[in-house]
Amino acid sequence: LNMLFLWILGKDLEIDWGKNKFLIYYFVCGVGAGFITVLINYNSFMPTVGASGAIYGVLVAYGFTYPNRLVYLYGLFPIRVKYLVIGMGTIAFSASLYSGQSSISHITHVNGMIIGLVYILFNNKLQNIRLWFIKMRLKSIQSKQYNRCDEDINIKIQVDKILDKLNNKGWDSLTSQEEEFLTSASKRLFDERSPN
Repeated sequence: LNMLFLWILGKDLEIDWGKNKFLIYYFVCGVGAGFITVLINYNSFMPTVGASGAIYGVLVAYGFTYPNRLVYLYGLFPIRVKYLVIGMGTIAFSASLYSGQSSISHITHVNGMIIGLVYILFNNKLQNIRLWFIKMRLKSIQSKQYNRCDEDINIKIQVDKILDKLNNKGWDSLTSQEEEFLTSASKRLFDERSPN
């Protein structure tokens, strides 16, 4: 049954996410669910694998990715994926409270769902932080370019004034500061255009 769920739900996620991202998610859910179950039931002598926890993690991811997709429960009843996930989570949680000596570890199912949820939310938060950082970096680059353009425009205006004075009154009319300004402005404006 686990493998059937993996085949039904996992193939779409693997196509959307890519093989590596899907495998990492699957193993994080499986190993994490098994580890938490061992911590909760440390006195138990029953072995814990966590494979069904991985499947429930895939179910959570499927619910986040395709919340409004219709699936047919038992091949008969159409239900939206988000309601299926909520229903299966509720059943798993209720069964974990009253499982007694059952051979099915319902707490592993719940742990797989929790780890899947945390993983997806953390991943989304990380992507939002990356997008924010990229936006801030682009704004910084743009503001530097605008400042540079403003400086270049001011320099060109000053150069035009000095060149007008030079044209009207000759070279001797320029002060030493104006000559230095022309030299530094020509280096700044023309050295930038020359190829490296």
